[in-house]
Amino acid sequence: MKKKLIYAAVVAASAGVTFACSTSYSNNAEPAKSEMQHTAMPTVSSYPETKTVAQQDNYHGTTVSDPYRWLEEESEEVNAWVEAQNELARPYLAELPSKALYKERLTALWDYEKYSTPYMVNDKLFYTYNNGLQNQYVLYMADGLNGKPEVLIDPNTLSDDGTVSMASTELSPKASYLAYMLSDGGTDWKTIHIRETSNKSDLTDVIKGVKFSNVAWLPDESGFFYSRYPENDAGEFDDSQTVSIYFHAIGTAQNEDTKVFSFDGKPTWNPYPLVIQDGETLLISVFEGYEANGVYAKSLKEKNSKLIPIFDKWDGRYDFIGEKEDTLFFTSTADAPTGKVVKVEFDNGVQSSETVIESTSDTLNSVSLLGGKLFAQYLKDVKGQVSVFDLSGKQIDDISFSDIGSVNGFYGDETADTTFYKLTGFTNPGQVYAYDVQSGESTLFKRIDTGINYDDYVTKQVFYISKDGTMTGPSFELYEDLTRHNSSIKVQASGGVSSLDDIKKLKELGVGGVILGKSLLDGAFSVEEALACYQNA
Repeated sequence: MKKKLIYAAVVAASAGVTFACSTSYSNNAEPAKSEMQHTAMPTVSSYPETKTVAQQDNYHGTTVSDPYRWLEEESEEVNAWVEAQNELARPYLAELPSKALYKERLTALWDYEKYSTPYMVNDKLFYTYNNGLQNQYVLYMADGLNGKPEVLIDPNTLSDDGTVSMASTELSPKASYLAYMLSDGGTDWKTIHIRETSNKSDLTDVIKGVKFSNVAWLPDESGFFYSRYPENDAGEFDDSQTVSIYFHAIGTAQNEDTKVFSFDGKPTWNPYPLVIQDGETLLISVFEGYEANGVYAKSLKEKNSKLIPIFDKWDGRYDFIGEKEDTLFFTSTADAPTGKVVKVEFDNGVQSSETVIESTSDTLNSVSLLGGKLFAQYLKDVKGQVSVFDLSGKQIDDISFSDIGSVNGFYGDETADTTFYKLTGFTNPGQVYAYDVQSGESTLFKRIDTGINYDDYVTKQVFYISKDGTMTGPSFELYEDLTRHNSSIKVQASGGVSSLDDIKKLKELGVGGVILGKSLLDGAFSVEEALACYQNA
């Protein structure tokens, strides 16, 4: 007889560690259960020594120590340190009693096809695709919505060991060329390559010395702007010096690139160029960190033109959305922590500036300018919401979605008549929809088949307020209600679990799994104790 088995997935994330329990079936359940409950975990000792250095940096008058800066360098010393850490970790990981179980189950759960959100450039369709178990997504291209997709570039073939990854891509305005950046071994240093889309072959152009940059094409596709570090006397690119913006003409060597601009004496400033106003103006967004930046403009019609400030108070973050004639649109967090939209009338200088979409209690994630409309993507109560505004900031529509989850997409330029978005939720693995910009109609474009019938699942969002005004859980009444109405529903309990008694009670209510977070980080109980409690309840 098949028995229920609990599988645990431990994922390291920026916010901490998340532990998820879900139910499945296996003929090997009993041995695995016994192993996970009774096999002692190996111990780790004798960590390799990690030296410290006297490295200090000054950020806006504040001195910050960075004793481990040496680990950011590519050197034999760093390689030796990494290998020593690996030698320590490999035996420990090999002895984990449930390693094979985790791998088998996670492989099965991840083995389904995945699509990115498509986008159109010059009537050509582009998207990335993964068959489920590929290390990197493959970039595809098709002629129009109904064209046959063809591989434009497959990053999985760029190296035998899979250490070369595609960091970013930027299509030229007419989709004749693809500029793509490669990173080898996870380093911040990148090389820019150029691929012709017509024959899917690379030009001889190779650009080095790049770390943090984008690619900004001219409208006629004759070349692009980018940022890189200069070379030192040894002929090596030196990231201790000031980053400069260069122009690269297609079909030329890098040593022929023209230096366009640099913020002299600012080695920690990172400028990102954009071409606007039909190639007449270079928009420069410069960062020293993430939270704030400055935005400047430089005429490309005049040689040695002066830099014109657009936002130079560094009082928030400003991100360019798009343009309509001489009107430039930006998102901004200046006096608006959740985000707002600002428009700037720019004609050889700032003529006026005003907020067109005010900040709200919901977080503004991104904004797109499509077909003369602003598509604002919000995060509201941890779910995606999209509102549509005209260019004066008047709301004209809300886009409704079939599921509670996250939404991303709405890529394209101001003239786009069709765009795409992807909806991902608890009962939606990431379906892709085409959206008619003028009519507002959505149609399913790509259906993701995971082999699971999501009709067996229900997603419901419920809020509870405790006596002291804070959120609390678990919501035992909610889970009891759901399972009482339909015992076949496989409920995943999430939030507020603080003790093994909570886990036991949830199991007794018939939930199919429990998602744990803060309780594990706070040490309320261990992963092994949680598994044993759930299995034996």
